[in-house]
Amino acid sequence: MSRIIVCAVFLLLVATACEDPFNLWLPDKTTEGLNTLGFVSDDCVWTNYGRRCSEKGACVENLVKATLYKQQEKPFELMVTAGFSLPQRSVDQVFALHANGISSTGIFPLNVEDGEEIVWITDTSEKYFKQFALSRESKAELIITRYDTLLNVISGEFHGVLYNPNNPVESVTVSDGRFDIEMAYSR
Repeated sequence: MSRIIVCAVFLLLVATACEDPFNLWLPDKTTEGLNTLGFVSDDCVWTNYGRRCSEKGACVENLVKATLYKQQEKPFELMVTAGFSLPQRSVDQVFALHANGISSTGIFPLNVEDGEEIVWITDTSEKYFKQFALSRESKAELIITRYDTLLNVISGEFHGVLYNPNNPVESVTVSDGRFDIEMAYSR
């Protein structure tokens, strides 16, 4: 009897560990501008999903966005954003990656002291607002695999350790991050 209880508890923990009611999966690593983004955090897949609705009732899809900002006499600044929303379960999450000096494919270490960041807000409610972000102790990296300014496509991978700024001993590891996005330009 105790073996059955142990197995049932184990299955319950495995089933609820990610709170993933839709069996999300990582998008493939592509370089075609397919507007995808995903990563693994503590063995759970995160990807953009759902619709974000305003108080006025207007709803928009949680699309992946990438923008290159032109800096004066410097390479571009990259901002990648996406959201995950399940309004019926009061889940509203936001992800952002910000990197400086992007001008080609390559490997770019991310450094918070240079204004670069990865931020994952896992709960946006005022009561339980919780975020994880790069800190000085973080090791994070962005790998640009396609940088095409003619066809407006940027693709890449990322990984790193993010810390809760309100509780620095609490961290999450983001691994297997990937994106493939049609990008916009801004000055």
